[in-house]
Parts: sequence; C-alpha cells; structure tokens
Amino acid sequence: MSIRIDPGSFRDRDGVVFFEGTNCYRTIHNHYSNTWDKLEKSGLYRELVEEDKLIPLEPCDKTQFTELSENIYKIYKAPVLPFISYPGEWSFSQLKKAALLTLYIQKKAIEKGFCLKDASAYNVQFIGNKTIFIDSLSFDIYEEEKPWQAYAQFCRHFLAPLLLSHYGIPEAHTFFLSHMDGIPLQTCSKLLPWKSRFHILAYTHIHLHAKLEKKHAADRVLNFKGLSYSRKKMLSLIEHLEMEIKQLIAGEQESNWTDYYDTFSYHTTAYAEKTDFVKQICASIHGKLCLDLGANNGAFTFIAAEHFEQVLACDADAAVLRNIRKQKKENVLTLQVDLNNPLPAYGWNSNERASFMSRAKQNDLTLALALMHHLCIGNNLPFEKLAEWFSVVSKHLIIEFVPKEDEQVKKLLVSRKDIFEEYNKDNFEKAFSRFFDKAKVHLLSNSERVMYYFIRKASNAKA
Repeated sequence: MSIRIDPGSFRDRDGVVFFEGTNCYRTIHNHYSNTWDKLEKSGLYRELVEEDKLIPLEPCDKTQFTELSENIYKIYKAPVLPFISYPGEWSFSQLKKAALLTLYIQKKAIEKGFCLKDASAYNVQFIGNKTIFIDSLSFDIYEEEKPWQAYAQFCRHFLAPLLLSHYGIPEAHTFFLSHMDGIPLQTCSKLLPWKSRFHILAYTHIHLHAKLEKKHAADRVLNFKGLSYSRKKMLSLIEHLEMEIKQLIAGEQESNWTDYYDTFSYHTTAYAEKTDFVKQICASIHGKLCLDLGANNGAFTFIAAEHFEQVLACDADAAVLRNIRKQKKENVLTLQVDLNNPLPAYGWNSNERASFMSRAKQNDLTLALALMHHLCIGNNLPFEKLAEWFSVVSKHLIIEFVPKEDEQVKKLLVSRKDIFEEYNKDNFEKAFSRFFDKAKVHLLSNSERVMYYFIRKASNAKA
C-alpha cells in the first residue's frame, strides 16, 4: 500500500506526517534525533500526554516503510483525529482555548529546559470540546537569555484575532484565509480602535510590537545584544499573556436566530414526529461522525451526539454556536461555517490546507434541517447544485423540505421578488433523486414540511 505525505506537513524540516491506508504516522528525521531523545528523557512529552494536552505517539518499525528516505530516525503511529478543523472556522472562545493551551505547553516546556519553536494555531486541534496539541516536533532546546522565537507568531495567530474580536470585529477569524500565518501586526494595529492603546495587552503586544517591526523591517541581522531574557523573565511573559487573555471577552454580536424556536415553533405533534424521525435514523446508523449543517440551538445536534462518536455543529451564526458550547457536550465540535462560502483549499499551491468540503466527506450522516429554504431562496441556489453538493459530503442524509406556504419561507420573501417558481416538492425530489435513493419520507402533521432520509447512490460516491 502506498503512502501519502500530508500536504500541510512539508514545511517541517524535522519530520513529516504521512498516511498509509487509514493509519496516520509521524517521522522523526535524523537531525532532530538529539532533541527528540532529550525531550523523551526529560519527561515533558510523557507528562503532556498523560495530561491529555499532547497527542500520543506509538513507536513502530520504520523498516516497513521502504518508500521513505533514509533520513529517518524513528517513526511513530499517531491517532487519526475525528475531524481536522482550522482557525478560520473557530469561535472566539475556541481560539482563546487554543491560545491558552499553547501558553501552558510553552510554560511547561521552559520548566523542563525546552521551548516551543513555533506557536501556530494549526498546532492545536479540537476533539469535541477538548483542545489538544498535535505537533510533537514543535519543541526545541531552551537557550537561556534568548527571547522566544515564536512570540511574533503567537501574536499574529492568537492575540491579533482575539483582540479584534474583543473590540467588536466579529469576522476576525476569517483573516486566516488571506493570512495563513496569522494577521500581520501592523494590519491589526490599524484595525483596532484608538481606545485599545490603553489596554496593556493590545498596546504592548500589538501596537508597540507593530511599531518595532516596522522600524526594524530593513534590518539584515537580528541583534540580541542588550536583550536579556532570563528563564524567570520568560515565565513572567507567559504568565502575563495567560492572565490578560483569560480576561478577554468577545464583543457583543447581534443574532436573529438565537430565539428561533421560541418565536417560531412547530406544532407539538410535528416537532415530536421530526424528533422521532431523526432519532430512529441516527440510532440505525450509529457511526463515527455526523455533520449537522445549520445546527441552530443544537436540539438535533445533541440527539445525534447520543449515537455518533463526534458531531460537527456547523452554523454561520456565532451566537447560536455559543449556546451549543454552553452545554459542554464532550463529543460536539462547533464550527462557524457559511455554507454559501465555506473555507476553500488554501495555502501553498492551494493544497496545504484542505477545503471544508473535502474534510467533511468523511462523515457518516449529514443533517440539513430547516436549511434548504435559506440556501435556495436566501442565496439563490438551485436544487440541482445543492443535490450535487450534498452527494459529495453525504453517505446518508436527513433533510427537511420547507414549502413556500410555510411562515419561514414567507418571511424570506417579504423583502424580495418571488422568482422561485421551481421551488416545490416535486422539483426538490427530482433533483435529489439523481444522486440519492429515498429510504424514508414523512410528511409532518399539521404542517406542509416533509422529512426525507436519503442514501447516496453507489454510482454517485466520489473519492
């Protein structure tokens, strides 16, 4: 079986991540062997794994991988994560948790004679609502008196978007698409309001830092003379960052959807039928990963969570996702995803970071409840386009058709001309029947809404 090098792994000179079949592995290159051995002997690696802060690695025989270069010191088998998410899909609180985990690991590393050589947000992943550090080769031997080389990256990846969100710029996380290595500090400094200059975190680590970067932009030599960064001073810096980040809160954001089920509720019988429909199908599939698109208050996310190892609750509205996270369901991961414009593949050669669509393909069941009318009427998407898209990401699909007679559709048409003559149940079924087989259909009582359970046709399965 051939191996596949992870497209996002090529920048690391100390080792790569690769896959063979469904298994994941990490190499340690020869020139990193001394650091790796010291890391293991120090107990730092073991402690972080035992604390569930660092991804565990299992030693394996490197001779079985003859396709790899001779520059291999060791190979380890790594667990395959349920889903890889990116900072551009995280909420303020998720980015904050990732920042605090990075600082915690940096502090533990310094205490053991190591430091993080990079502080990328991509080094952190979420398994449900739990953060875990996944880059085992981010550690370097700590050199007394030298400043933290990853400090600027930490500011770009974590402080800049956190502070922008703190001061009311809600889409700060989307900057990662245009700035994969974090928001440039000079850009962040210009975007932050004037009052942020009186905030010690923003002033010291963004405004002043950006000013110094600009002043020394033309410098050809890094001169550390006169910069004394003792171990004590380094730990003080980390503790200061931790304390200040913990106090940050997201700026208030308006939402039209947090009270959706309060202002508009199904007839009691219809809602019970819808709930039973979803429960029965989730129980029959009982898979690893469920994708809930347009999760809203998470009512059906939590139903799926009883039957799947992990559920991705996706919504474009940050406020409704915040309400889902308050439930602290261990196997539910919230992602801020605009289905009309989800993250594409990006990075080097548009291949370094995978698109949301390609990452979502691994799910066992997709939920699309009370969603189609928003995509079709709210975003002018025809049934054919949607059916094709769902066929790529969905082996099994539970989807709800909401007719024009429904109050929610009428609301969408209040401020726009009704140009959607083709929007009806027959055309919906015709479009989806090209890609799916109907396994179950149920018309909700006291409603014109229809629940469908589709199974993708084998001829339409895409790699």
